[in-house]
Amino acid sequence: MALRKLDINNWFKYDELFDSQHKEKVAMATSPDSDNYVDYLDGIDDAAVELLEIIVTYVTKRYPDMFRADHDYVYIDHLQEKYRIREPYELHPLAVAGLLVMDDLYVLKNGPKDQYTLRGAFLACPSGWRLQQRIGWYLHQIHDPIPLWKERLRKSMERFFLNLQPSKAIQRNNLFIQPVGEIFHLVPFEEYPKCESIDQVHIRTELQSLTRLPRSQANVFTVRTYLTPMTELRHEPEQLEALWDHTRNFPPDTANYKCHHLWGDVFEKFCREVLGKNDPEIGEDEEMFKSNGPTSQCPAGF
Repeated sequence: MALRKLDINNWFKYDELFDSQHKEKVAMATSPDSDNYVDYLDGIDDAAVELLEIIVTYVTKRYPDMFRADHDYVYIDHLQEKYRIREPYELHPLAVAGLLVMDDLYVLKNGPKDQYTLRGAFLACPSGWRLQQRIGWYLHQIHDPIPLWKERLRKSMERFFLNLQPSKAIQRNNLFIQPVGEIFHLVPFEEYPKCESIDQVHIRTELQSLTRLPRSQANVFTVRTYLTPMTELRHEPEQLEALWDHTRNFPPDTANYKCHHLWGDVFEKFCREVLGKNDPEIGEDEEMFKSNGPTSQCPAGF
C-alpha cells in the first residue's frame, strides 16, 4: 500500500484554491440535499466532537493567520466567517470540521466481528460515487471492486485498521487518470463518453491519511485531491514516459477498473507525439512515477 508515517506538519495544507473550494463546501453543507455531501449516522457523538476539536486546535496553531478560536467559535477572518464549535451546534461538528480544511473527511468505527464501517463523511471531491450509496458500508464492501483487493489486501488492511494507534498515523499517495476535468464527480467515470482529445484527460492525485482518534478510538481517513491536466506532462517528458509505461502494463481487469478504454487512445497518441517514439523506454529512475506521479501543480509532492 506504499504507506509512510504521517508528517504532522503536512496533515492539512492550503493553497490559493481554498477560498473558492470553501465557498462550494459551504453551499454543500447548507443545501436542502446536504446529506449528499456530508452525513453522519451516529448523531453528534464523541467521535464527531473529538475530530472537530482536533482540527480546530491544529489549524489555529498551524495557521494562525487564517484561523483563530475562542471558547464557542472558530473564525476565518479573511472570509468574515465564524462557526460554532460547542453545543448548541449550528452545523454538525463533522460539517464544521470539513469546512476548515481542503480535504474530504471520513469517520470509520469498529463494529461487529471487528469489521470497520463508514459512519460518516464530508465528501466534497467524490471520484464517481455517492455518499448515500456507501455510508454504513463495511470496509470490504467499499474496496471489493478494486482488482485483487480481496485476494491480496483485505486481511492485511482489516488488521491494520484494528491495530492502528493514535501515535502511528500514516499517509500515502494515490493516482488515477480520469476522462474529464473537475474534482467533483457523482457519476461513475465509466459512464462518461470516450475522450476525443487529450485536453479532456486529467491526472487525479490524492494525498490520503489515516489516523485513530485517541479518546473515541474512531479511525479518520482524509483525502486531499489535486487535479493536473494531462497536457502539463508535455513539460515533464520523463514522468510522461514513466506513466505511459505504467498504463501499458495494466492487467485487463485493472485497465477496465481504471477506465483505460475511455482515455487510452488519446493518451497513446499524445505520448507518441510528445516523446517522438512508438513505445516507452523506461529506466530505473522513471519507475519512481508509480509512487510519486507528476511534480507540477501538486504541492503534496506527487
